[in-house]
Amino acid sequence: MFLVLVLLLVASAPARAGFVTVAQYAGPPSGFAVAGGFVYAARSNVPSVLVYSATKGTLLREIGLAVVSAIETAPTGVTALAADEDGTVFVGTAPAGEVFAISQLKPFSLGRADDLPGGAHPDSITALFPSSDGRLYFGPQADIDTTTILFRSAKTSLSSAEPIALLDDSLPVRVTTLAGTTGLVFVGTGDSPAGISGGRAHLLHTASKKIVRVFLGDSFVTSAVARPDSLFFATSPRGRVYDLSGNLRFTVAETAVHAMLYANDGNESVTFLGSETGLLRRWHNDGSVDTVGMVDPNAASIVGLGFVREPERIFGVAVSAVNGGGIVFYYDAVAPWVTNVDISIDPSLKQPSTPEPFPPRITWGQYTFTITTNEPLNGLPTVNLRYPDNSLQQIPMAGADTTFSGTITIDKSRPAGTVTLVFVGVDDAGNTGTTIVKESTFTLESFGQVRIANNLIRPAYGEFATIRYVLNSPQNVAIRVFNMRGLLVADLSPGFRGPGQHQDVTWDGRNMRGEKVASGVYLVRIEAGTEIQATFRVMVIQ
Repeated sequence: MFLVLVLLLVASAPARAGFVTVAQYAGPPSGFAVAGGFVYAARSNVPSVLVYSATKGTLLREIGLAVVSAIETAPTGVTALAADEDGTVFVGTAPAGEVFAISQLKPFSLGRADDLPGGAHPDSITALFPSSDGRLYFGPQADIDTTTILFRSAKTSLSSAEPIALLDDSLPVRVTTLAGTTGLVFVGTGDSPAGISGGRAHLLHTASKKIVRVFLGDSFVTSAVARPDSLFFATSPRGRVYDLSGNLRFTVAETAVHAMLYANDGNESVTFLGSETGLLRRWHNDGSVDTVGMVDPNAASIVGLGFVREPERIFGVAVSAVNGGGIVFYYDAVAPWVTNVDISIDPSLKQPSTPEPFPPRITWGQYTFTITTNEPLNGLPTVNLRYPDNSLQQIPMAGADTTFSGTITIDKSRPAGTVTLVFVGVDDAGNTGTTIVKESTFTLESFGQVRIANNLIRPAYGEFATIRYVLNSPQNVAIRVFNMRGLLVADLSPGFRGPGQHQDVTWDGRNMRGEKVASGVYLVRIEAGTEIQATFRVMVIQ
């Protein structure tokens, strides 16, 4: 007999998968972004963008930019990537600072920065930031002395771009990083085209266009991150991380931080720090910093990070120490990828006027478990029921991809009490994770139990009370309804019943003559030999 119980599976202390190298490509990595379930990577010497699947990590396509260029001098390479919250990816290129947008995996040109006012004369776009208010902020690398190295335009075209002057930067400079939150845009710069010497940090108030200098030092700004409470930025060459007041928060092991990302690591939201030694670190909300691990044995420097929500993964790109090319990797933030479990249901238990059945207890009998994962698994998972005596019963699973199911029989030998699910799965990258379900369990009842579904019924709306009981041995079952004065109202006795679980008795609020009873409280008395002697209250509202 099938019952239905719907459980939301909450993974408790999930096992962590390791780092997975998705791909390696030739050419210096120059941009990285995550949007709409896709991972985008670019190279400084190739005018195209590589697109990977965030689920499988496989290369889907290469989007060429030269063929859609709006200028005679087609781009020779990509210098910056950024994505907005709608899933559009913006691409900065060289040599004329042309900017592209990629929407639904199709590129189109927004124009080139070389034609913009302000005297910047850029030969490349070195940083991009699409804000939530529909504007695109971008910074070029200037080839002459200038104080105008920041622009903002509509996300659809650069034709209306307006220049924004920074403060007294009278040296050839480039914008090294842009980040922002509501009403604020952070601008980090370097004092040389290569970005190897002193730099500045500015904060732009977008409504007033007011610029405030945050930092002036002998190190150029390498990366920045927006968190709900503040903005933080890192400088080179010593991996120093500052807040917007210019206060030094910590130093990361004498190594530069070239990528920062605020995302969930499976337990909490933290700031991930990508270093030039190929190590991924976490900066926790309590101020502590620890190391997640080495992303790849050949990684020399992590230069881009992004967060994928389904499945929860930290993607990144690193520079290869072998050939200077790109290494695309990911780190599973949550494993082993289970989202929910369903235990099949008997439709007869569902009340006509209610959207969900009452949650019955499970006794011995046959049940079907359906498990859904948030990414494809490599083969069938191993799923066991763990009983109160710590014995395990494996559920033979069938299925593929993200949906698996299995049917088992729980027999009389299993002890009553709390039962948990133990799930072991292997993802398509070979990572193994184990989850023991503790927060969403079910109860295995002993025999002789009885329950009433709907102890408040409205017969006019088709509602009725269902009496469910479990017998260990054959019994004569008597079920009677009394009013509060002790007078018999209805006899629902099913008579002789065999061992097992039963839910074949209902009361629709009528007496033995078929008449509707008056509104009020009634007593339902259930007797089954020595196994069951119980009384329940049911309220009737006519």
